[in-house]
Amino acid sequence: MDEQTIIRTSILEIFNNNGYSDLTQMTQRDFDHIGEQLRQKTGILISGTTVIRLAYGEFSRLPQIATLNAIANYFNYITWQDYK
Repeated sequence: MDEQTIIRTSILEIFNNNGYSDLTQMTQRDFDHIGEQLRQKTGILISGTTVIRLAYGEFSRLPQIATLNAIANYFNYITWQDYK
C-alpha cells in the first residue's frame, strides 16, 4: 500500500471514529471539526481545508511531516514512520 492510500484510509478511519460515515455528506464545518479533534488528541492543528485534501487524496507530494505525525499520533504512534 502506498503512502497516499495509507493517508486516505487513515483519515477515513478518523472520520468513522467521529461519527462521519459518508464523506460526500460532510460540510466544511464537519472537516473543521475533524481538524479540531486531531488537535485535541495530538496537539497538532490541521485545518479543515487540509483535512479535505487528505480525504480526497488531492496532493501530488506527501503532506508536511507535522501533518503526517498528527495522523500517527491520533492512532497512538509517535511518528509517521512508526505508524506506516
